[in-house]
Amino acid sequence: MSTRLQIMQQRLRWSAPPGFEGTFRRRLSEAMRRELRPVEGVAEALAQLRTPWCVASNGSHEDMRARLGLAGLLSQFEPHLFSASEVGRAKPHPDLFLHAARCMRAEPFRCAVIEDSVTGVQAGVRAGMAVFGYARLTAGESLRRAGAKVFAHMDELPSLLVGERNGS
Repeated sequence: MSTRLQIMQQRLRWSAPPGFEGTFRRRLSEAMRRELRPVEGVAEALAQLRTPWCVASNGSHEDMRARLGLAGLLSQFEPHLFSASEVGRAKPHPDLFLHAARCMRAEPFRCAVIEDSVTGVQAGVRAGMAVFGYARLTAGESLRRAGAKVFAHMDELPSLLVGERNGS
């Protein structure tokens, strides 16, 4: 049983019926194929970056490849995909971001994290990295309280990163 399902059952004090996980995965996969699209402006933002980038996700490599592939972005990130399954602890611990920085041959203090979750922001802050919170699905104030510089549109990202590099 997946860790996510275990956590959900504990939090909700609920037991999944037999076959739940398989049915859920199938339905999620179908929904993603139908509806998943790249975040507006992300491809344009990536095209403006002049430094290496990667994905560091609590999800599996399979999940990352599937989602990035469906969104048409896999070629922008592969082979630089890092999963929490590669380290001892997932976000909000810093292990995953520190691992990604080592693999990318970058010092943590020179890295920027783009996150849309509070646990991800916490992990980036704990890793000693500059953290930018994308306030699309998570309230900007929650991301800010966790330690992120908040932005709402991907077209803002390149200038935020340049400002960070220049010490603004």
